[in-house]
Order: sequence, then C-alpha cells, then structure tokens
Amino acid sequence: MLKNSLRQLLEISLMISPLIIFIFLLRKNILRRLGPTARLLLWLPLIIQLIIPVSWQTRRSPYQLVADEVQLNLLTHESSYQEIPLEEMTEEKRTAAEFHDPSPVVKADLIMDSAVKIWLGGIAVLILVNFISQLRLRRRLQARGCADEKTVQIRELLAHAGCRNVAVLESPEITSCAVYGHLFPRLIISERWADWPAEDQELMIRHECLHLRYGHPWLCGILRLVEILYWFNPLVWLMMREIRQDLELQIDDRLLKNQPQPVRCHYAAMILNAAAGPRHKALQGLSGSEEKQQLKERLSQILRKNRISGLIAGLIVICLCGLCGAMLLKPKPLAMREGTVALDVTGLQAYEYSVYAQSPEVHYQCQGKPSALEQLDEKTIHAGIDTATLIQDGKAVSLQTLAFGRAEAEIHWTLPETNGLACSGKETRLSLLVSGLPHDQPSPQLPEKAAQKGVQPPLENPIVLCRWGCYAGHQATDATDPDNDQAAVLAVADGVVTEVSYSSMNGKFLIIDHGDEVLSYYIHLGDIQVEEGQSVKRGEKVGIIGSTGKSPYIHVHFFLMVDGLRVNSDILFRR
Repeated sequence: MLKNSLRQLLEISLMISPLIIFIFLLRKNILRRLGPTARLLLWLPLIIQLIIPVSWQTRRSPYQLVADEVQLNLLTHESSYQEIPLEEMTEEKRTAAEFHDPSPVVKADLIMDSAVKIWLGGIAVLILVNFISQLRLRRRLQARGCADEKTVQIRELLAHAGCRNVAVLESPEITSCAVYGHLFPRLIISERWADWPAEDQELMIRHECLHLRYGHPWLCGILRLVEILYWFNPLVWLMMREIRQDLELQIDDRLLKNQPQPVRCHYAAMILNAAAGPRHKALQGLSGSEEKQQLKERLSQILRKNRISGLIAGLIVICLCGLCGAMLLKPKPLAMREGTVALDVTGLQAYEYSVYAQSPEVHYQCQGKPSALEQLDEKTIHAGIDTATLIQDGKAVSLQTLAFGRAEAEIHWTLPETNGLACSGKETRLSLLVSGLPHDQPSPQLPEKAAQKGVQPPLENPIVLCRWGCYAGHQATDATDPDNDQAAVLAVADGVVTEVSYSSMNGKFLIIDHGDEVLSYYIHLGDIQVEEGQSVKRGEKVGIIGSTGKSPYIHVHFFLMVDGLRVNSDILFRR
C-alpha cells in the first residue's frame, strides 16, 4: 500500500512540476498586472491535485503517446528477460548466476522499498522539525492574556470587523498584531498596542479578521501538510511560498477595495513601519514576516491600481486553469487483450505412445494501442511444445527416451511483431502425461451393454503403464496416478460388490457386478474400503492403488467382463 501511495505521489509530482514553473514564470512576467485573487486562483487546479492525489485517466492525455512508447519498451524488455533454471546450467554458469544482477522487476521492487523508507523518514524528520519550531516559537512569544480594558477594546474592534469568539493574547515579541495557530487560531497583539493610532489599529484588526473569515489559518495548515508530504519536490515548496504570499495580497486587496490612493499609501506605510521593527520576524509566515523581495512585491501590489480588468482576468484564469487541468490528465495504460489458442502437439507425434498435455489450450496476453489490438489476428499466434526441452524426474530427456508418467516441456510461442503491440504467452512450461497407449492404434469400442452403464475410468488422473496385450497374455489395463501413490480407486459404474478377497497372485482385489452380466475387476489394490454385498455408486471410492500380490509397481490391474468374456477397456484411459 505504501509503495502504491508513493508511486501515485511521484506521478503527480512529476506531472505538476512543469506546470508550477510555467505558472510561476507567467506570474512574474506576463501576468504581473493580474489581481491578487486571480493570481491565487491560477494555483487552484494544482492545489486540488496535490491535496487529492487522484488522477483522471484518459487516452486524450497530452502524455499518452510518450506513455505508450515507454510502456511498450518496458514490456519488450521484460519479455526478453528469461531466467535460466540452475539445474540446466553448467557449473561455471551456475556460479556466475549466483552473483548476477537480479531481474529488472526485482530491481524495481528493491528501489521502491528503499524509496518508501526514505520518504517516510523525511516525513518524520519534517514533522519533528515543525513540532520543535512551534515549541520554540511559543516560548519566544511569551503570549499571555491581555488586560481587561485592552481585551474589551480588541473585542469591540473584532465585532465591528465581523469576527467573534476569537481568543486574544498579547506578546512582547511583536510590534503589531497577527493570527497565530492553525487548528485553533488566536489573535496576538503587541504589548505596545496602544502606541499605534486608532485608525491603524482598526486596519490591522480588519486585516487579521479577514484572514480568519476566509479560513486562511486552516488553509495554511493544510499547505504545510502538503509540503511535508511532497518534501522531495522543491517546486512544491516554491509553490506553497507563493500561495502564502498571494493570501496576504488577497487580504490587502479586499481590505483596500475601492479605497483612494492616499489610503493605500497610508496602509503601505503602516506595513513598512511594522516590518521595520527589530522583532517583526518572531512570527515567521504571518502578516509581518515577509522577506525583502516579498515585502517589495506586496507594497507594489498595494499601490498599483492599473490592473487587468476583471473580465479579462477571469478569462485568463479560466483558460489557464483549463490548460492545467488538461495537463494533469493521466495517460491510460495500454489496452489489453487476453485469449486462448489451441496447443499444437504435432511435435509429439513422433513418439510411439500417447502424450497428453495438461490443457489442450494455452493463454496469451497482448498489450498495446487500441488500434493495434483491433487489427490483431489470432491466427498469427501459435503455441507448440518444444520437444528439445523435455524434462522428466528432474533430468533432460529426449522424445525417444520418455518413460510412462509425468514430464514437462517448454512452450514455443510464435507471436505477432507489430508496431504498437507487445504479446506474450502466460504459460512458459507445460505438464505432460505419458501413457502406455499407442497414439496411432485406436482402442476398440466397448460392448453396447458396458457403454450403456456409463462406465468411467477407475482413477481420476490415470496413465497407462501396460495396455491390453502389452505382453503375451496380458488381458487387462495397468493404470496408475503419476502424482499420488495413494490415489483412490473408483467404481466405474453403479453396482454391487460381489467379492472382496486376497490371493498370492492378485493380492487384494474386488469385483463389482453392474447388472446385465457386466462385471468390473480391480486387482493388486493397496487397500479395500468396501464390503461384499455393499451397493456402490459410479465414482465412489472403493479402495486405493497398490502393489499387493505379484506386482512390479504401484497400480490397479483393471478389466471388464461382459457376458463372461474379458473386454479390452483401454478406451476408458484415453483422453
């Protein structure tokens, strides 16, 4: 979750950075005559995006073409990276592989793990620094309650300015007044408050009251949190500094709205006098703490009256906000198309016996531009078994030396090579079952009586070790489960157990009567789990495979008898 959060913040930070530079340069040059409120609104799309880090995805994003090319290159790089199993390497290659760089995916995960730790560490450090700064500021301010007469006077001014229920404190460390605190803002005035003329006192109180009415203390707290969250991006810090300055300019503009030039000059002189005090930096970030350049710009905005008209300013803001909104649209990931193709097993036909793939179909996945996916022809996708990569019991084997049982091989994919498209096969290796039934000799059909019973194989996952007639006199089918030496033996059809017995030749065996003179025989069992006279259903467990009696391997020796004659039941074991 932290990785995804950091990845999202990095994406937004990357998208927003050029816009911060663009707006900053516009404000400093072309749009210098824009009003404070309009200047502040230019940041609105970026503020919303930083506070709510959720991006809209669309293929109309201006970054879509670049994103498509980057994603396609990454997919091509990942598909070309193939990890070689250690058991297939020579000793020298195996030793070298132990010190080889990890795959690109593993590298990316390691980098993201480190990045998350650094990001969280930076957040923790900044939270601690801000906490210590607030403690030091509180100690330095030495704020305390005002005298009753002064409190009454200040509250009357606040009520006249439209602010009520604001705590009033005084401090020897400031020369005028300021709002202090984000969550519970308070008004702090100077101990020498009485030295200011009544007209200036009213202007200062109205100024701070407008900050409170517009919610600037809470907004500045949110901006501080955003700064901490995006501490790795200095452009975000630059943007926050500009926004704080714009908040001051906005209040100045509201306070001096429709005021004549002499009033503006008097207000500018008052701010200059407050800033010239030796202790005006006690409250960094509040109304009397601007640096020289910021103070110069603030005074220039106060005295400037020839600004861009409101209609033109509104159109400029709407156009620039629309442009920023479009530039913040996130490109969509590549479109995806998944499907299946029939597995080509013609390469296995050179083998004498039947080889069954784990699945007759395999899955492919294509990612690319929608137009390229629409033109994709599935006929160009081919998947076949690479017989040169056969492995059985952990060893490489050839098609001629395959033994009955489980094996595996790699899938050879032939994929389309088209611009704007990257395809890959989901499966790279496939499990195979090698059975002792010749693939070019069809097994005879069951007699109609047996077929009408709906007989099924006596094992869920059978392979044939010795078919009917695999040697002289073998009139049965020997089958086993390559994955389970304790596999269940199942009743091939509904019936009644007529015999449960043991002999030195057959070991443990049982016979089931299915009616109409159709009998099934299960021989060399490891265990029998039914009794004579018990009724059984098709697919019900009657025992487990074994090697009792004269048997060279674990299996079930199975055959059917119809009308007193043994029947070749190999067809039950074909897939």
